[in-house]
Amino acid sequence: MVEGMSEDILDPTKKEKRRNGTGVSKGHHASQSPRLIDIAKKVGVSVQAVSLVLRGAEGVGPAMREKIQKEVQRIGYRRNRFASKFFSKKTKTFGVVVPQLAESWIGLLAEELHHNAVTIGFDTEIFLTNHDPVQEEKVLDDLVGMRVDGIALVSRYWRMSDIPSTHYIKVMKEEAQRVPIVTSSLILGSGVPAVSHDLYQGVRDAVIHLAGRGHKNFALLAMTNESVERVSSYRYRIGGFRRGLRDAGLPDAGQIISAQMPKVVMSAQVTKGNQTPLWTISRPNTDYYKTTIRELVKRLFAATPRPTAVICANDIIAIHIIRAIEAEGLKVPDDFAVVGCDDTYLAEMAAVPLTTISLDLKSQAQQMIAELLSFQHPDYRPPRERRISPRLVVRESA
Repeated sequence: MVEGMSEDILDPTKKEKRRNGTGVSKGHHASQSPRLIDIAKKVGVSVQAVSLVLRGAEGVGPAMREKIQKEVQRIGYRRNRFASKFFSKKTKTFGVVVPQLAESWIGLLAEELHHNAVTIGFDTEIFLTNHDPVQEEKVLDDLVGMRVDGIALVSRYWRMSDIPSTHYIKVMKEEAQRVPIVTSSLILGSGVPAVSHDLYQGVRDAVIHLAGRGHKNFALLAMTNESVERVSSYRYRIGGFRRGLRDAGLPDAGQIISAQMPKVVMSAQVTKGNQTPLWTISRPNTDYYKTTIRELVKRLFAATPRPTAVICANDIIAIHIIRAIEAEGLKVPDDFAVVGCDDTYLAEMAAVPLTTISLDLKSQAQQMIAELLSFQHPDYRPPRERRISPRLVVRESA
């Protein structure tokens, strides 16, 4: 202590504590967090009674419950959720595994999953895999070790054979029996149920709508790399695009225009028997998103015949396409009709309000959580895939 300086100046709270009689009680040091036993002794009840009140359980009368709650507030006790979950049979926690949050629909789905979990009294732990299947596998193992009550997995892979990890297949098949797992799109060979959007139907409906507006030349725009091409939604979009053209009587009137996204290359060792092949895969490098869209614009304007109806893989691409079209002195929808996909808040706020395939993320999240809860019944047998029908929202761009 500095010479001539009192303890009260160094710690003004000491003087206040002495005045109010709220100093540290005997047997409880300042560095020690408040404990259940401290509350129980002060109120004159058992530790079990305090625990019941903190958990909101029955078994304690109204007057005593109020007394305990006041002491909890006075002493500043905070319940250790992690400790209580560790010692309980159910953690009341769902794991949410996503490749990234920057992609708007993924971030919104994660929010909806969290909201639905909280509504029924569950917590969520959200993990990012950065499109890395090795990290995805590690996260699944970690969540199983955390004894979560279920896992909602948003994966970028369509088939188990696309994923360079034999152990991952084991995790998906075996751990799904002990820890319920549901995915946002079907992963063939995993044996894990999915709740997905019917993008096949969504894109088909967009083509039919555009054909009804008199369009004869169509384009489907998408950014690709090895990872994206393994995604079921990418395949469904192409299938729905071609089906829509056939149904409109224009089977040869469509072009698929894509641009490779710059990527971060990763390598993974896969042991199979005596052989150890090396897989090289990649994940999107989102820093170059705009560069890839500019390439899409260039290819759209160079296409022969030039399309007048453009369906984009997401709303962000569609908004950039509209800006590029207008920069050329052309008009939307007079020269080009443009349709997006997602129906995020950006669609309605665009300079030309965007016609888009609206994904019902609220329903998807609700059904994914409901699926995880259904696994609590031992005889439950989930369907292979539940598909949610999207809705075409027509605005000024088409």
